[in-house]
Amino acid sequence: MSKKTIYSLVAVGLLSTPAVSIAQLSANVGYVSDYIFRGFYQEESSPSAGLDYESSGFYIGTWWADVGDGLEQDFYFGYGGGNDDFGWSVGFTGYYYTENTFDDTYQEINLGISSGGFAADLAIGEYDNFGFPVDYTYLGLSYALEGGTSFTIAQTDYDGVGGSPGADGIWLEIGHAFELTDDVELSITYLYSPDADEPNSSILLSGDNPLAKDALVFGLSKSFSFGD
Repeated sequence: MSKKTIYSLVAVGLLSTPAVSIAQLSANVGYVSDYIFRGFYQEESSPSAGLDYESSGFYIGTWWADVGDGLEQDFYFGYGGGNDDFGWSVGFTGYYYTENTFDDTYQEINLGISSGGFAADLAIGEYDNFGFPVDYTYLGLSYALEGGTSFTIAQTDYDGVGGSPGADGIWLEIGHAFELTDDVELSITYLYSPDADEPNSSILLSGDNPLAKDALVFGLSKSFSFGD
């Protein structure tokens, strides 16, 4: 994961066909040259793994990633449906860390819709912020072309703490996924943000340069299906 699309957007993609009595267990492993989530740099050279279960519109899963100082542990569940023309999903995601020195807990409600190649993902959540909770929102709009190319524009907005100004930022992503073999993909993603060097921005695209406005990320992933 990249995990930017694992939750509502991927759930919409899985569930945008008429609900039938099917169940599927799947897993994934991956690696990215730089782990950047929602416009914020997490770690260089990060491996990850996840497990998902989906049945007749309901989904539940977990995803883990190396963030250098411990592990990130994500847990999510939700429900969705739709047809070939329109899909929707609603769910919950929690982001937890084995070492609170890296970051603190995030918990959010996810809402997703899709139509054709278009998809929208809204998250409304609370960041524990080491004892000073902060409300935040995330909105992402994406379009996927046949052949593996996708475009995303997204924004995060964090409320201020104790009268301080909030933090927000917009970024763009252009990515392409190459299918190397069955269930194995190589991805290339370019990110750009005009807000990365602004004082109250929530954008951080580089671990070496806090003011960097762009980044290039390479990823490799493999998925496993255990039946349907």
